[in-house]
Amino acid sequence: MNARAKQTSISRRRFVTTLGAGAAFISARGHEAWASAVLGGRTTEPFSRWQTSQINLSSNENPLGPGQHVLDAMRDILGPEGAGAARYMFAQQDETIAAIARAHGVAQDNVRIGAGSSEILRVAADVFTGSDRPIVSPHPTFESAASYVALLGREVRRVPLDRDFRSDLDAMIDASEGAGLVIHCNPNNPTATVHSAASTRDFIERVHRRSPETTILVDEAYHHYVTDREYESAIPIAVEDPLVVVARTFSKAYGMAGLRVGFAVGHPDTIARLAEWRGMDMSTNLPARVGVVATLQRGGGPIVQEQARNTGVREFTRTFFRDAGYEDTDSQANFILVDIRRPADEFRSACLEQGVRIGQGSPLYPNHARITIGTQAEMDRATDVFAAILG
Repeated sequence: MNARAKQTSISRRRFVTTLGAGAAFISARGHEAWASAVLGGRTTEPFSRWQTSQINLSSNENPLGPGQHVLDAMRDILGPEGAGAARYMFAQQDETIAAIARAHGVAQDNVRIGAGSSEILRVAADVFTGSDRPIVSPHPTFESAASYVALLGREVRRVPLDRDFRSDLDAMIDASEGAGLVIHCNPNNPTATVHSAASTRDFIERVHRRSPETTILVDEAYHHYVTDREYESAIPIAVEDPLVVVARTFSKAYGMAGLRVGFAVGHPDTIARLAEWRGMDMSTNLPARVGVVATLQRGGGPIVQEQARNTGVREFTRTFFRDAGYEDTDSQANFILVDIRRPADEFRSACLEQGVRIGQGSPLYPNHARITIGTQAEMDRATDVFAAILG
């Protein structure tokens, strides 16, 4: 073996070996963290190793990653020298869809995968809206769909939230007439609030009556973190109703944000319409697809553990702010939105100077800070920082 070939072989082997050590960088810190760092002007290095002295509470991620079994599966598919990365292996797409379908008790033609739920939202926005078919979106919410529609030059109808920081469903119904797509982000981001199953069913039925050709997309990115017993997933509705589709992601509770896998669940006719958007079926990467299969093969155990961890640490964090006299929303996600009664931008900058990076909330709520729930150790340290800054 010549020197150059030997060096290449060692580099590949080192990459595959290091995959285990760098798991948190790959899976637990996604594009929201990158955007927060770069747009905030605080770093000139958009890519860095996952080890850092900072506590990252900015991007609504699972701080623990996907687990050793997922890392083992990804290493195995890449091979000892990483040669697997040179192959498309499109058959893995079908295996991934089959695993998702089994896990949710639906057929494979009820499922479509994409590069995170962001791609699902953008594709739905393109497919279901048009020059005369606007999108209706709560405001603020996760903006992938609405911002993409605006980029396409189509009409966006943004509907302010109600006084409880929830989507104003009555106002959204009024705005839905003639729309191509209505977004129902449940739980909502950045407010972490949720609507009950009964409210969601009623909302869907009333939109159907008001605008019979409008599609409703239910964004359930934070589904696994909900503890409200009145909440239910809309997947059973979507499977039967061609005008409803649910978007989910492996970026949050599954700890795979950097791997970029999301999926849509809906009626076969609806999924077929999404499938007409060419390229979506090829946008997920090989380790991600294998990682999804590996994590779903473990059943619900890891998710139950993550739910319990998040619920406990979330209550610890909410109690800290309530005891200090600050009011937060009724969080049903892995982050909180808290009114700190001062400019949140200034608070965020002060936290960063103390090694704690928190998220951006919304310009509509300039005194509200959005804070991701980290590990208990991270929140112990972070709340000390918060207490010192808030005085």
